[in-house]
Amino acid sequence: MNYQLLIGVIYLIFAALLIFTSAIIFRENPHRRLNRVTSLLLGFAGLAPLFAALGIFIRPAQESLGMIVPFYQNLSFLWELFFPQLVLFSLVFPAENPLITTNSRIKYLIFIPHLFHIALVTFFAETENLIALLSVDSQVAFFGWVTDRFVFFVKFVAAFLEFLVRLHLQTFAAINLVYIVIALILLYRGLRTVTNKRLKTQTLIVIWGIQSAMGLYMIAYLLPNLTGVQFSGNIQVAIGVIALAIGSGSIIYAIIRYQFLDVRLIVRQSVVYTITSAIIVGSYLLIISQFSRMIEEFLGRETGIVQVAFIILALIFFQPIITRVDNLIRKFFIKGRADIRYVTEEISRELSSIIEPEQLQAFVIRILREDMLVEKVRLCLKDEKKQQFVLLAQRGEPEPDLHFSTDDPLFAEILSRGRPVFIDELKLLVKDSNLLERLEYNGYQGVVPLINRGQMEGLIALSNKISGYNYNYEDITTLNIIANQLVVALSNARLYQESLEKQQLERELTLARQIQLDLLPKSLPSGEDFQFSAYTRPSRYVGGDFYDFFKTRRDSIGIVIADVSGKGMPAALMVSQIQAMLRSEVRNTDSLVKILENVNYLMATTTSSEKFVTLFYAEFDPQNKTLRYSNAGHNYPVVVSSDGECRFLEEGGLLMGAFENAKYKSDQIELKSGDLIFFYTDGVNEAHGQSDEQFGEERLLEMIKAFREMSADELTKKIVAEVERFSTDSDLQQDDMTVLTLKLT
Repeated sequence: MNYQLLIGVIYLIFAALLIFTSAIIFRENPHRRLNRVTSLLLGFAGLAPLFAALGIFIRPAQESLGMIVPFYQNLSFLWELFFPQLVLFSLVFPAENPLITTNSRIKYLIFIPHLFHIALVTFFAETENLIALLSVDSQVAFFGWVTDRFVFFVKFVAAFLEFLVRLHLQTFAAINLVYIVIALILLYRGLRTVTNKRLKTQTLIVIWGIQSAMGLYMIAYLLPNLTGVQFSGNIQVAIGVIALAIGSGSIIYAIIRYQFLDVRLIVRQSVVYTITSAIIVGSYLLIISQFSRMIEEFLGRETGIVQVAFIILALIFFQPIITRVDNLIRKFFIKGRADIRYVTEEISRELSSIIEPEQLQAFVIRILREDMLVEKVRLCLKDEKKQQFVLLAQRGEPEPDLHFSTDDPLFAEILSRGRPVFIDELKLLVKDSNLLERLEYNGYQGVVPLINRGQMEGLIALSNKISGYNYNYEDITTLNIIANQLVVALSNARLYQESLEKQQLERELTLARQIQLDLLPKSLPSGEDFQFSAYTRPSRYVGGDFYDFFKTRRDSIGIVIADVSGKGMPAALMVSQIQAMLRSEVRNTDSLVKILENVNYLMATTTSSEKFVTLFYAEFDPQNKTLRYSNAGHNYPVVVSSDGECRFLEEGGLLMGAFENAKYKSDQIELKSGDLIFFYTDGVNEAHGQSDEQFGEERLLEMIKAFREMSADELTKKIVAEVERFSTDSDLQQDDMTVLTLKLT
């Protein structure tokens, strides 16, 4: 194989690639203008290397046989229709130019100069053939005179046409250059209207390719006319083919790398595979031709064994080599945002690491806009607290958040389908949907449901794609993946937020518990002949039980034990309120009745009716061993004497806070050595054991009597230990528990 044949083969490979890509683009979407225009553009580009290859293969044979080059071989100039087609391409990409939308004839007018050019060089380039065709041989004198004049006229016309063709051939390259400049201007103007990053990259790549091609074209066809430097025909053709390859290659690169024309992944892979095969085959031909020539020079004769050996080697190594080259090219060209696998990997990786709902929304919208070229995206998510769906506002858009009922029929319809659905399809099935009307009014074309365990979590509303293409199978697959990943991410984000709120609540409760503990007496009153013991345990972080000791106006010891209705933080807040009221009233009066009535009035008039408290207030006089008390609905404290006799402190009135005019009574008892008084809240006697059995007052009283000889501290610990042991195996939540013990020695 000589160099001419090798170059011819390379031209054929170029032509095959361009024409193959042209066919693929047309087949992908023949109804779309940009596909048709781009397909024809690459088709015209492919004609140049095709005719160049045919010229290499056919013309030498014709010249060796002395054959006249037929006129139709000048149809090779058809490839120059690439230039008006390039202008037409720049009128529809990246956006349709108003020139073509307002004046449809312009797409035909731009072809007129080149059609004239092709007609001229096809029919009049070889004037010798025209003269030979019109030559007349006459033996008659008169007719001989006429034919001589006719032949002269024909030769004159032929000479004029030849001059015209030569002049035309030398200057028409400038016309092509003007077309390239016009195309670049239109592309740059179109670029200014593009805001999407990926679409802008596509346009820049195409512009770069065309600019490079223009430079090479000027070198090949304009430089010789301007400087007199002449290239050989083969070099000029080679530069022209390379220029076309770069210009068209930029379009192919934009298709493969940046999904220009919205070509599917599988189709782009087939293009890559074809390119890979072409590279391997071309390399194979180059190597085998060189090696064969070296063998022939070494042996001095032709041999076919080398080519046979190379065919065998190719069969062995072709597939592994083509696989490696294919992977390399695929990695360089296809891996990126245009690859659905890359997009899904990015979604999986990023969504799993985002825990803020606002960031999730921003990420999904960015992916859909930049990777799928969706013009408008809006999320509609369920508000669990308000039990409604919210169509979230988008940055830069005037419309605020819009709220829709969970009963909107659109949700039921898309839940039943469980896949992306177009608005036009839903309009036929869903009636009286406010959300559907709003989406249609705002120009959205489809919705993607967000479903979590059979429940609607929301939807993604999508407008048309910026490229103007419909959503294809790959898009639908990607949308389903995004929806599923988003549902999981939203669920994780919700759990994370709940965890944060729980942690925050726990910190606040811990602080509240510490505050409540600080409200308890730091030390207990004690004397030579009496001792107090106290214990309290809230059922949660904070509780509604409390006790307190303070000094009264009569220098006695004020004793309080109380149980506020409810549990947790509300009860704890009320405890602090009551404690402050009680301390304030004790400072103002010596009357137990007045103290309780005033506190009751304040509670009843400042809190809701369902808030109340049972409270026992007493004043212990250590000198006289007396105890004045009033019981506001609290568990009766029990007085146990040294001989085991029991009596209860019942005098008082209603619980506090329920009735603002409640009246109370008080009583006074005498105490003697060995007596003990046991105060407690209902967390003691109502503690639940197995089988929902309560600890009970009777059991409590028997224990107090049985262990009455113990000190106050020992008795308190004993009773608390027995109650907790009793309730250990119970599944029921226990109440707050508070115990006070006064022991006279």
